[in-house]
Amino acid sequence: VTNTGSITGCEAEENGGAIYASTGSGVNINSGSNLTGNSAKGNGGAIYSDANVILRGSVGGTGDGEGNTAGSLGGGIYAAANFTMYSGSSISGNSAANGGGAAVFGKTSIAGGTLNKNTASVSSGTDGFGGALYAAGDANVTIGGLAAFTDNSAAKGGAVYDAAVVTMSGSSKMTGNTAASGSAVYVADTEDGAGEAVGHTFTMTAGAITENISPAGAVNAEKNSRLIFSGNSKVTGNTAADNSAVMN
Repeated sequence: VTNTGSITGCEAEENGGAIYASTGSGVNINSGSNLTGNSAKGNGGAIYSDANVILRGSVGGTGDGEGNTAGSLGGGIYAAANFTMYSGSSISGNSAANGGGAAVFGKTSIAGGTLNKNTASVSSGTDGFGGALYAAGDANVTIGGLAAFTDNSAAKGGAVYDAAVVTMSGSSKMTGNTAASGSAVYVADTEDGAGEAVGHTFTMTAGAITENISPAGAVNAEKNSRLIFSGNSKVTGNTAADNSAVMN
């Protein structure tokens, strides 16, 4: 599926408000394309894909009615396979129970672009995770280049909810995000098939996490998960009730 125009105001009873792509039929949203005001009662307010997704255009917007919505995962995008986001692209103004901007489950490269003003809305104790990005399952996420996560909100992980592996590098930034816990990043423990706790990892080798607001730290990890900071990492100017930038 290749989109070079606009898709607006579509609805799905289940998944993929604007686009539903099965395995083998990848999705390519070209520069200048825009998916706005679409909704799904299940996953993927604009896009649901079991195949690879490439984003060079825009999903959502910050004007009235421009954001896409999903009842469960991925207000803008639900990507079960690989997801690549390039410079000049945007995921903005979308909302879902989890993964307001996008929910990813495969190899993910956010090489540039902006994720702005997305919201993971709280409707139960298991919702409100990942304002901009929800990463779980087999997701291995690389955030680099000039990628920017700005002004997103959630209960946990205002910018990113990490139940997988996430690495931040380059000149990427997370700023102005808000959450009850982990205003920028929340790293979660999950359970394996035997009910044993499984930790996950957030690694930061460069980039900036600044001016985010949460009562419980800008970066927060549960007890079995790991935080790794090295190189030119910058975590400054964040606001927390206990003055902690990082909680583990």
